[in-house]
Amino acid sequence: MRVRVSIDEMRNIVYILFNGVMTDELLISTYAQLSHYVPDNEETATLIDFSEVTFGEVTSRAIRELAASPHLAPKNRLSVLVTPKEVTFGMARMFEILGGEKRPGLRIVRSIDEAYALLGIHKLEVRMLNEW
Repeated sequence: MRVRVSIDEMRNIVYILFNGVMTDELLISTYAQLSHYVPDNEETATLIDFSEVTFGEVTSRAIRELAASPHLAPKNRLSVLVTPKEVTFGMARMFEILGGEKRPGLRIVRSIDEAYALLGIHKLEVRMLNEW
């Protein structure tokens, strides 16, 4: 699995693109790493794109663990998850339901165009921060 973290500094949006096969271990370790790139404030929106992900062995246990985690969870931050596939959408909804009190700004959409509409933009102008 590959992860690319970029930032649109003008609009204060961190864009995270996942690509490849996702497993419990990769999802949990990557989620914790991302806290180093996302400022702990409510002014920075996050756009997390799962469009290029295939879920391999992601279990409900991992989703529950992430939902309970404090990472990437300022109360009013707008966080948009792009989840076009049924399996990623289902996992995202489980994450939302289990951790909704911690993340009232979480939104789940099916396309990048829907995400852009929520963020009030037409496209991102990003600078890459890291890739692994």
